Amino acid sequence: MFTFSQGPGLGPCLRTVATAARALALHYRKPVMGVNHCIAHIEIGRLVCKKTNPLVLYVSGGNTQILKLRERRYCIYGETLDIGVGNMLDKFGRTVGLKHPAGPKIEELAGEGNKFIEIISTP
Repeated sequence: MFTFSQGPGLGPCLRTVATAARALALHYRKPVMGVNHCIAHIEIGRLVCKKTNPLVLYVSGGNTQILKLRERRYCIYGETLDIGVGNMLDKFGRTVGLKHPAGPKIEELAGEGNKFIEIISTP
């Protein structure tokens, strides 16, 4: 079977890949199916991490969502309306001189940190 991302994403890119996938499927006489790009990332993560029902913070470019699987469908519990967390991290990275994509380097640097802000909640 051939699969391709049918969204979300940039229209010209999605159309190009869909056309290529359909051409390959015809040539090799295989079925073709469009998949949601975000869900594909989440499902691969679930398989690799062997998780059955995680609460997911999905961060990719302009897409930032909080999702959870319910009755074989992902429900969106929250999402950004202005800038995605991934874009924010990349913009921050450019500002401080990190290479693109900045997220992995920011995570690495955060893991090496030893100064923390302790938040104490009062009753």
